[in-house]
Amino acid sequence: MGQYHPPPIQPKAPEFSKGYAPGEVAVGYDPTTDAGVIKKAIRTSSVPPTVDPSNALTQPPGDTKMDLDALLKILPKLTPLQVEALKPHLGTTPQDLARATDDVVKIGVIGLLMGPKDFDAFMLHYALSDNGKPKPKSKLNFTFKDTWILSLVLLDRKSGDIEAIKDSYRRRYGDNLLHLIKEALRKEPLLGNLYMNVLENRVNPGVSEVDDPAAKNALQTAIDKDADELFTATVGTIEGNKFAWIFTTSSRQRLKEVAEAYKKRQGVALLEAVTKKLKKLDEFKDELSYILMGLDDDLRAKRDAQLLENTMKGFGTPPILPKPRFFSP
Repeated sequence: MGQYHPPPIQPKAPEFSKGYAPGEVAVGYDPTTDAGVIKKAIRTSSVPPTVDPSNALTQPPGDTKMDLDALLKILPKLTPLQVEALKPHLGTTPQDLARATDDVVKIGVIGLLMGPKDFDAFMLHYALSDNGKPKPKSKLNFTFKDTWILSLVLLDRKSGDIEAIKDSYRRRYGDNLLHLIKEALRKEPLLGNLYMNVLENRVNPGVSEVDDPAAKNALQTAIDKDADELFTATVGTIEGNKFAWIFTTSSRQRLKEVAEAYKKRQGVALLEAVTKKLKKLDEFKDELSYILMGLDDDLRAKRDAQLLENTMKGFGTPPILPKPRFFSP
């Protein structure tokens, strides 16, 4: 009788947040009434027939009146799937509807009308442009200033959501998001590698996510090895790319298991090690801490509350830049 060999461990199947999976529909929802109320609530007499979606935030106000109370009675209560069902009934794009509203509420209206998936793509496009105006591809080799937007949109996300965001960006703006961000982060190689891993989107499972006993044993060995390699990567010349690879190719459960193995073997929490031992890689350290804090519900809430507070303080951004934390799943 031959020796048993466990089946090869496959990447984890994609998971989706509500509103991101292809083919989902809002069962039992008729959007016609809500669409009529929304169109009536935003009455614009001078909207041009075509508005560049990348430029929607910086267009001058027209002769517009908006019944914000009427909008807020409907939009925040809609599920992502209901928003998707609603959009074709609006007769124009969310940017067209919101372009002439006051800057304080404009981005909120756009975000609520777009739904989370398309708003993610919108935020990334805004971050990859000059004050809302498209940046020529020949000039994309700049130092990326808004990496915090990349964190909000791309880190600590389900693998299916990443594919949906990439697809939305390609459909809306006609560009490959992976290539654009790679070019934008040419001068930040560690961040570039981290986000390339995220967008390439290979997610390896944890021990508790497979059933075969032999596969479980093989995964535990690999996870222990990851924990040891992370420790080695903090000794001497810091190997940031090792952190980038393990953090972005592990499922949330697997990364939890790596963090547990690290603490068991080194006697210190992985988050503490990242915070204290990667001081020379400040921005990169922030990205890694963002991912690790997403593994724990209490730490995630603390992280998100701090980010929201930072956006209210400006967070180094121009006043017109939105507060996307409100719209992130």
